[in-house]
Amino acid sequence: MPIRDNFTPAEAEFIITATMKNKGLKRADAERLLDRDRPAKRNPLLDSQWVHNLFAICDALREGRAEPMGLFVSVFWVRLYGALVDLRNRYRRSAEAHKYALERGGSNAFNAASAEVFEACDAIYQALSDDELIYATFIRHTAAHVYQDSFEYEVERGNPAQNQPAAIRTKQLVAPLRRHVDVDEAHRIVDEILTKAGGDEGRVTVNIAHRIGAQIERLDRAMTALDVERARDRDSSAARRPSIERSWLTDG
Repeated sequence: MPIRDNFTPAEAEFIITATMKNKGLKRADAERLLDRDRPAKRNPLLDSQWVHNLFAICDALREGRAEPMGLFVSVFWVRLYGALVDLRNRYRRSAEAHKYALERGGSNAFNAASAEVFEACDAIYQALSDDELIYATFIRHTAAHVYQDSFEYEVERGNPAQNQPAAIRTKQLVAPLRRHVDVDEAHRIVDEILTKAGGDEGRVTVNIAHRIGAQIERLDRAMTALDVERARDRDSSAARRPSIERSWLTDG
């Protein structure tokens, strides 16, 4: 369903006209932009599915129901990395906006629920050591790519015209830490963690799932609460549309 179907004809016309004026677009492009509803509909649904899936996988690992283990291990690290990086970064802005609003004497339930999603993601982050965050990043790459070369040496081309020779890149960005880590150091950390677990990647994963299970459960509750507030916000917006339409039609 096109996103314009969420608006009255007067609302849609107002948005299209304003977009043409402010963005300098032709009408056909302004209408196309309005109807490009994929991110608006998809992202909240993906956020919710991602978190609930992470919780279900973590719960199965903690309760010994993860069969086959290898499949649960791979998906766990992919979902965990998404919570540590994508969701934590996205909802950080919501938490900052909520704090700003509170300092000025007001906020709302939707903002508070969004902020709690960040706080829950951050609690997971805070529960892991730097070495464990490096391990999580490393294993996520191996689970998400057929050929994992992010933590390997890579030749960077030089620039002969500027007399710059080629060089070997020996560091890799670890997004949860927001810094680069020497690839040899990353391999040492991964090997050390695996060695302590007898070389059993499944055992490492189960241990981590037990360690951060409460924080992941908190994130699941936070996302469920946000889903409720999203539904309320949609219902409230729909109820306000007739009065908005009348104000536009009678303006001036």
